[in-house]
Amino acid sequence: MKTKRKSPARLLSALLSFALAASLLAALPAAAGTTSSSSSSSVSSSETPAGGSPEITAYTVQDAAGNEIQQLQQNQKCQIIIAISDPRFSALDQISGSSSYANAKITSTASFKTPSLGDIKFTTPKISGGTLHYAIIFNDITYLGGDNKLAFDLSYQNQAVALVNLSQAISQCVGSTTTGGKASALVIKSASYGTSEVQAGKEFDLTAEILAAAGTTAVDMVQVSLTLPEKISVVSGNSNYYVGKMNADTTSSVSFKLLASAVADPGSYAVTINVTGVGSDGTAVTNSLNVTVPVVQPERFEITNLSVPSPLLTGEENTITVTYVNKGKGIIYNLSAEIAGAGMDSEGQNQYVGNVAAGTEGSTDFTISSQTAGTINGKVTLTYEDAKGQQKTLEKAFSVDVQQNDSSMVNSGMVDSVVVDPGAQTSGGMPWWGWVVIAAVVVAVLIVIARIIKKQKAKKQRLEDEDEDI
Repeated sequence: MKTKRKSPARLLSALLSFALAASLLAALPAAAGTTSSSSSSSVSSSETPAGGSPEITAYTVQDAAGNEIQQLQQNQKCQIIIAISDPRFSALDQISGSSSYANAKITSTASFKTPSLGDIKFTTPKISGGTLHYAIIFNDITYLGGDNKLAFDLSYQNQAVALVNLSQAISQCVGSTTTGGKASALVIKSASYGTSEVQAGKEFDLTAEILAAAGTTAVDMVQVSLTLPEKISVVSGNSNYYVGKMNADTTSSVSFKLLASAVADPGSYAVTINVTGVGSDGTAVTNSLNVTVPVVQPERFEITNLSVPSPLLTGEENTITVTYVNKGKGIIYNLSAEIAGAGMDSEGQNQYVGNVAAGTEGSTDFTISSQTAGTINGKVTLTYEDAKGQQKTLEKAFSVDVQQNDSSMVNSGMVDSVVVDPGAQTSGGMPWWGWVVIAAVVVAVLIVIARIIKKQKAKKQRLEDEDEDI
């Protein structure tokens, strides 16, 4: 069963959509087999064609539906349309008036199978710029592999000019063994360092995927190398990786183990991946890709000390001090401190500190008091932002014993005034206030004795110092 093909006019339309050279647009008329009225030449058919040689100005490869083919596999059928410019003819009446004004015969039969009889068509010729233009349509042509050059003999029915052999390298041929296709090409498809950021002082793997582009020839001696900034180095080996030969439409993955310096400043560092090789025609093939590697310093912001008074007497105020230090290389932003604890008189105190530079230590104080004896269990919270603007917190718990304050009964060793009711009598012993007076007197006596002893010790020490001076 014969496959239904598109008319030459539709094939020609598909060729124009391929956006080839402007010469191809001028070369191809509307449809094959139609009569052209575009000729403005007054040269008669008796004139001899001019000199020069025909040439191929453009080509395209399509499937049976007229869609462009990017890759032509071995033993795959297709249609190849080739645009011809022949300066030997400057007027249409110099060629035969029939639709088969020219003949084409494939000569590269080892690489391209000759189409069936009648499957080589010619579009309607036209004259543009004093030169004959038309297209040859090779239907149901099969690529057999190997050499990608499509060669054919071209002649005309009137035999006014000599037969010529033309050839065109079809770059879409996959696995071609010749250099007639597209120039060898290497592409760095992708690169990855595994994470969203690299920490200073840590190792990381940089992986690159290298592609030898489809439709091109093989590339020999492929090598991948790195151009590294000052603060990024190779952990072991060197920054060059030898791949070897890469055939067209194949990939190779290479990996380098790198280290970001522990003293690298936070920021972005540019690593360049270079790939080089030698095309099968001996020409150098190169490509490169810049990779931006964000390096961050490890965060080393710590609470180093929390000074808590103990015990705390009821009704008295004291101070809790929290000390912090930024041991990292980056800035700590918008630091604030808060204290909280059940039983405190002023719970929820908050202080804004600001930014803390690298290598800086600081502290902040909170007032603490309570009217109730017991234990205060609380915590100090430091809230800040890192270099990426992310909010973080540090917490430190504390515990304070609160004891009852009895100092109101004795003021600097003196007994507070006691008002005694003369009529107050208690049976069976001394009144209660008598014991209070006795206790107060004892305390006062002890204080006086302590002061006397202290003075005597001081006097004795002074005399001993004077003797030593003598």
